[in-house]
Amino acid sequence: MATHDNVSGGVDLGTMDIDHTEYCGNSDIIGLVAQIDILLRQLSRCPSATRNDVQAMDVNIQAGWSAKFEKTFELFAGDPELYMPNASPKPKKMPEAPNDIAIVQNPDIQHQMYELSQLRTQLLFSENRERLNGFHTVSADAEVRPWIEKFNKYILLQKSHVDPENAISTYQPDANLQDSGVNPGYPR
Repeated sequence: MATHDNVSGGVDLGTMDIDHTEYCGNSDIIGLVAQIDILLRQLSRCPSATRNDVQAMDVNIQAGWSAKFEKTFELFAGDPELYMPNASPKPKKMPEAPNDIAIVQNPDIQHQMYELSQLRTQLLFSENRERLNGFHTVSADAEVRPWIEKFNKYILLQKSHVDPENAISTYQPDANLQDSGVNPGYPR
């Protein structure tokens, strides 16, 4: 049930229920999940989160994140596949789950947040988590690449609805996420 916050004037819709596991053997998955967590936090705090329309700056943040995520994923999924017969995928402790991600009022932003959460879950519970690193080709082709394509198509849809009057090209993503308690996926 949504509650109204009389102090900020916003509506509290609760928080997202994000699936998590404590351990993962695949260091590449841990890195990708850390990137997803950062964008989830960013979108939950973006200016568009409390509006009905999506601001150009928030679409640009999504597009920039997606381009970096895709390049990182392709690096992890691509050749050469590492052959390390003496190394075993010992489970590594995962960073804390982002349990405080607010459900936002903007349906377009919330849609992207749900998509991110679903990919996060898929990565953490896939058979790839048992690998030392990298991805099975079938998994990459059937799960992650189609997700990236869909995410990018939704970004294009959002771009087509952005009001150029509200475009702010100087906006930069929150660079202080580490200082706000967000674990980027590796120890400091």
